[in-house]
Parts: sequence; C-alpha cells; structure tokens
Amino acid sequence: MRFERSRKHMIDFIFPLTLVFAVSALIVLLLSARVYAAQTEQADKNYQTTTPLSYITEKFRANDTYGVVSVEKREGRECLAFHMPADTSADNNGNTDTTGYTTYLYTDGGWLKELVVRDDADASLKAGKKVIEARDLTVTRKRNGLYRIMITEKNGTQVSRLLAERSHS
Repeated sequence: MRFERSRKHMIDFIFPLTLVFAVSALIVLLLSARVYAAQTEQADKNYQTTTPLSYITEKFRANDTYGVVSVEKREGRECLAFHMPADTSADNNGNTDTTGYTTYLYTDGGWLKELVVRDDADASLKAGKKVIEARDLTVTRKRNGLYRIMITEKNGTQVSRLLAERSHS
C-alpha cells in the first residue's frame, strides 16, 4: 500500500494571509477617511468662528492706545473704529503730516471688511477691503474700557469675545 502524501503549496498559505491583510488595510483606510473628514469639518468650523474674532482682537491690541478705540455708526452700519492721530514728528525734509486716519471694521454684503481713511477724506464703506466671510458684527462698549464683540457667521452661528482696553485710564 502506498500512502499518498498531500501536497501543499506555499500559495495555499500565502493567499489567505494576503486576503486577510488586504481586508484589514481596506478597513483601516475607510476608518481613516472618516476621521479625516470629521477633522477637516471641525477645522473649517473653527476657522470660521475664530478667525474673524482673532483678526478683530489683533487689530484691537495693535491700536490699544488711550482714546483710539470707539464704536461708531457710519452709513447705517455699526463699526469698530480706531482713530489714529496725526504724526507730528518731522520727516527728513522737515515736513509734518497733520492729518490723522481712522480704521473701520464692519460687515457688508456677508463680509467682515476693513477700511482705512484719512480724516480729511470722504470715503464710502463700500470701498472697504474684504477680510473674511461674516454676516454681522455687533460691538457694544461696556464701562471701564470693556467691549463685547459679537460675530454672526455666514451659517447664522453667533460667537463673541470680551476685549478690554489695556490703555484705559
């Protein structure tokens, strides 16, 4: 009697192992894509909520000099205004600039805009530079140099921040 030896090939072992590896890799890839999509959505949401407030905060801090910050109505819009006085120091030719300028932050047409205007010029808010999408800006001056800045995003979400004038006397 002759016993037959079963012949097993290496492929009988490698094929199932490769199949398990491929299925595992596909599952990991699909889960990674879902996590990536969720992270991207969260990053976009954070960008929309924090960027306008961060921009306004930086402008506020850069112009935080006593008497510079105010809230104004201009062309029916509420504006955060930074009034910079004239630079009275003379240049190399002995000339002085006796005109100050004002920077306005406001919303118009779904955008947070910025307009820098010399105090002796007449400019429309339509001429402002688009900064970032935002539906509405509300600025409320509280007592003791405290300001509440509220931004309404393009999707209607409202976010706010309290800013204090450090230069307030």
